[in-house]
Amino acid sequence: MKTENYNELIELIELAEKVADKTEFYKNKLFNARLLILVLTVVSFGNFFFLILIANDYNFKTDNIKFTILILSLIASLFYIFSIVRQTFRFKKYYYHERKTLSRLLEMTNEFKMLAFDSSVLSVIEKAMVEMRLSRINFNE
Repeated sequence: MKTENYNELIELIELAEKVADKTEFYKNKLFNARLLILVLTVVSFGNFFFLILIANDYNFKTDNIKFTILILSLIASLFYIFSIVRQTFRFKKYYYHERKTLSRLLEMTNEFKMLAFDSSVLSVIEKAMVEMRLSRINFNE
């Protein structure tokens, strides 16, 4: 009885730790992607306004290559922003799935913890180890 409940509880805690790590990973990826979108948007707007400013005083016949490079860099940065936005939506979906899984694991872990703790066959050290491992998992992101 003791080993069954305790082993299942430990397995749930290990799974919760892995899911919490994945959740943190996707949270960081989301933050980095959003930051990159912000930086690229500022750079693209700067490029666009620079293009507008120089278009008025530009001799298109002599400096056609420079103008083309500027337009191509603007198009490339907009395309890159679009791909990062798509990636951000994917990370957001993964993050929320992991959060939902972590929430379910919390409920299951609490049930198994109560079962294991109610059967007074666990030692104080085993109970303390379970509590410490559970306290390290961030369920409230």
